[in-house]
Amino acid sequence: FFFQEMDNPETGKWVAQAEDDFAYGCDGVASHPRGAAWNFHQAAEKAIKAILISQEKDFPRTHDLPRLLTILHLEGSANDTVAQAAFILSSFLPLTRYPGDWPEINEARAKEAKEASEIILNWARKHLQQKL
Repeated sequence: FFFQEMDNPETGKWVAQAEDDFAYGCDGVASHPRGAAWNFHQAAEKAIKAILISQEKDFPRTHDLPRLLTILHLEGSANDTVAQAAFILSSFLPLTRYPGDWPEINEARAKEAKEASEIILNWARKHLQQKL
């Protein structure tokens, strides 16, 4: 998995769930691409929230990744690549949660979500390792 053991037990719980969501998404890319995309979003969200928890920052109950990054961005910790990955994943959110008149999430689109999630997970890992 992507993260090492955390000193803060609460941060560790969020990290463990982020890892689990990412792994679950990887398992479903070909067979369940919509569910995989949802799990990649969740993995990124929980990784960002793990950083916020490690910094003892309050954050809103939201799935809005760019909004969550804004809290960290005030300190200059999120770069443009991470912000773009958050935007990509956020664009999948309504498509993964509700039926509607939107484009289908196929395997190729699930792989796009996976790549965006990996960017955020790797960035979070580096950030959290610096805190250890």
